[in-house]
Amino acid sequence: MATNTEKARKAILRSLRKARKGGRVAPATASALKSRCFPLTFLVRNLLTLQRESVWLRASRRVRKNRVLRILEERARIFLAVQKWIRERQGRDEWRKQCHLVLGESSLPESYCSHCGGCCEIASGFPDFPPETEIPSRWQRIFGDGLGKGHRFCAFLWEWDASGRSICAIHPWRSNPCRIFDEEECQFFMKDLETNPLFDPKTFSVACRRLSHLINRR
Repeated sequence: MATNTEKARKAILRSLRKARKGGRVAPATASALKSRCFPLTFLVRNLLTLQRESVWLRASRRVRKNRVLRILEERARIFLAVQKWIRERQGRDEWRKQCHLVLGESSLPESYCSHCGGCCEIASGFPDFPPETEIPSRWQRIFGDGLGKGHRFCAFLWEWDASGRSICAIHPWRSNPCRIFDEEECQFFMKDLETNPLFDPKTFSVACRRLSHLINRR
């Protein structure tokens, strides 16, 4: 999937350059998508999930197009807000160091987690944050209620270095339900994926091309 992700990112960035010149994409949205931590892989999987839903299929083509663009802009907005918040509190280097630890790229024993992101591909979660959390109350509500219509993964799920692997942007401050999600629950989830697998590379690539065309033809 990493190869497909890289191809998708390049295609979308090319579309962004054209779309920005034509004023079809807001500068903030373009800035977010340029980041290698923007959850592009999960955004595309989000859109593929919507295509399976009856409400989405009943909507007109124009409505679906506008909804996709709005999802993109909303996702970019929360991404940039969280990115700024992290840098103000920890700095870029410290956050990246923590990400390496979470991903098992240190001297720590290898984790059972493969960072597929599947456990975070939910619209919302129970907002039971520790009392000492620094997470803004508005973001706690977003975690509990979801980012909005059409969003099918956590607002704080990011992608690690354009690799297709997931990373939690607020991992040090995450909600308690996320903290207690352990290997047994992960194994149960992975068994479900064996029956209902994530999208195959070909389907993913086609969806990426469609998204890049949509961005450029707005």
